[in-house]
This record gives sequence, C-alpha cells and structure tokens, in this order.
Amino acid sequence: MKIIIVIVFSILIADRADLGLIKLDKIDEASGIASSKNNPDLIWVHNDSGDLSKIYAIGLDGSYLGVLRLSGILPRDWEDMCIGPGPEDDTDYLYIGDIGDNFSKKNKKRIHRVKEPIINFDSLSIPFNIKIRDFETIVFKYPDRNRNAEALMIDPLSKDLFIITKPGSSPSFYRLPYPQSTTSVIMAEKIGNLVISPEKTYRWSDQITSADISRDGQKILIKTYGDVILIEKSENDPISSILSSKQVKLDYIREIGGEAVCWRWDQSGYFTISEEVKNRPAHLYYYPFKLPN
Repeated sequence: MKIIIVIVFSILIADRADLGLIKLDKIDEASGIASSKNNPDLIWVHNDSGDLSKIYAIGLDGSYLGVLRLSGILPRDWEDMCIGPGPEDDTDYLYIGDIGDNFSKKNKKRIHRVKEPIINFDSLSIPFNIKIRDFETIVFKYPDRNRNAEALMIDPLSKDLFIITKPGSSPSFYRLPYPQSTTSVIMAEKIGNLVISPEKTYRWSDQITSADISRDGQKILIKTYGDVILIEKSENDPISSILSSKQVKLDYIREIGGEAVCWRWDQSGYFTISEEVKNRPAHLYYYPFKLPN
C-alpha cells in the first residue's frame, strides 16, 4: 500500500478549560467519549477493558448523571465511541468500538450500535440506570491481518464507519461502508495509511488512540498520546482524502493516560478526558475551537 507523505502545521486555539473532576470513581480508565446533541448537557463516556458493558453519562462539570447498561454482552476491549446516523432517519446512534487487541490475536472485532436515548431529567431520578436490550452488533474482520485499533469514527454524510489502527509509523485506515450488516461478518476495506508527523522520526507518542468527525462531515480530529490533530476536507471529497490532506496540530496540553477526544456536538470545540494514572484523578477538558487565520 502506497504511503502518502503530508506536511504538519501548527496553530494555537483558545486556552483549555478544565470543566471539572470526574465525580464517579468507576470512570477510571476512560477510553471513549462522545458529545450528545439530543442531550446537550451531558457527555457519554466508556472505560477501557476491565469494565462491564456500561456507557456512563457525565455532566459538563464532570458530575455523574447515570449509566446505560447493554444487556447480554461482555466487552473484550472497548476503545472508542462516536455518535452519528444509522438505519432510521433523524435518529442518533451510539457506536461503541470493541476493537482493541493488544496482541493482535482476535480475528473478529465488534461495534455495538445503540439508539441514543433522550434523557428526561425532569422524570428520571439522577443518577439514572437504564438497561438497554434493543441494540445491534456489527462484526467485522480485517482483510490483511489481525489489528489493534483504538480509533473509531462515523461519516455523518455517508454513514460509513472508519477504523484507524494504533501502533506503527503508518497506521492502517479501514472503512465499513453503509449499510453495515448485523447478521453476517463484514470484511473491512483498507483504504490506505495515515502518517502522523511525517517530518519527524516516529515516536511512541504518535500512536493513534481516538478520532472523531464533525457533524458537517468536514473536520476530522485525530488523537495521539502527544497531540490532537485537525484534518479538514472539502465538502464533496470522501473521508479517504484525509490521507493526503494537510494536518494541523491543535493546542493541546498532554494528559497522562489521555486517550479520548470528541467534537462538541455543535463543532464549537472539542472535549478530551484522561484515564486515572498514578493516583492522578481524571478530568473533563474542553478546548474552544478557533480556525487558523
């Protein structure tokens, strides 16, 4: 597969806002995060491997609001999540990527698709506890070999799902085109390799740990251990065009154990959250977005 070299530029955005300490101790290894349009006062979060099949709701101050529990499944290695369209029109779905595989030994990976519930805070007691039985699972394989990945995103225009692998100097980029089957195993399509910081020697901190596409389908965030990177594409270009597009490093204060990123639903900025490492508590951070001049 041909690797396309791109140039990385740097810009600054507004200062980071520390929105607060994550109040629930069980959220100690946050790996996926998604900003809700249906429920604009909450953020969905899930843990890495070791937790049950739970999606936590936290407030914009880090407070614990409740949990969704997916019935009948055990997560192997949940690594990323996103919100986007699905089979029903005008409906947002949560996509939870059980795509981690540190030793690259599992030949089948899973993405759970759940209709996002609309939370009525006037009628529910807080914290809420909702059991979800009605969800679907997308099972897929890679066309070349088993892979370890931590980045999952959905194109809101095409409804295609994309996975970016984690390790190596040229991570692989795969697509699961819509409509994704939930009754048979899908073979992912490899569409290329995404090189991070090609002007520098590959660093361990260049490993990709999360990704998200804005609701207009034109702005892509890539999260590594060291950076948050913006890639913009033209309105009519496919997502695959980011392989040869300009990368812009956004202002980011590195978090120990920081793996997750997502756009705020209105694209006015983006959130990050970190794992609890060495007794350092997890915080919810927000970066207001500012386009380069």
